[in-house]
Amino acid sequence: MDETDNGLQDKSGATQTLLKSLASPSIPEPHPVDLPPTSRLYKSLLQGGHYSHSTNSVERVPTSSWDTSVFASEFVTVVGREKIVAMCIGNGNGAFVVAELCEALIRGDVATGRKSVKEWFAASDVFKQVEASEGKGKKVLLEKLSLL
Repeated sequence: MDETDNGLQDKSGATQTLLKSLASPSIPEPHPVDLPPTSRLYKSLLQGGHYSHSTNSVERVPTSSWDTSVFASEFVTVVGREKIVAMCIGNGNGAFVVAELCEALIRGDVATGRKSVKEWFAASDVFKQVEASEGKGKKVLLEKLSLL
């Protein structure tokens, strides 16, 4: 791997591979985000660390080694509107992942990503579809969307 100016390894190739798998036109059923290990992976990457049940908080890695705002921005760009919205409607269980995406965009002050996601979910009936969905995490997602 290439070294960056600050001595950290370039993670862009791995990031692109992880995100392109969610953006694939032929995603199998169940959607990978519906599987708990996959969902936890993406949530951890967006949170910037692992959730600790003992402290009821995320134990974040230093931002010098992992920047969640960069990952969140790439997530919005690579995965795109159609796939991100689809994770959250119907029986999809991607609402927790998209809620963490919103949180990462807010935390990192990623204005363009925040604006895009807000517009996607505010559009026509998408917000109503999320409200009517059967997937887990819709209340958390709706809360995070309101903060964008």
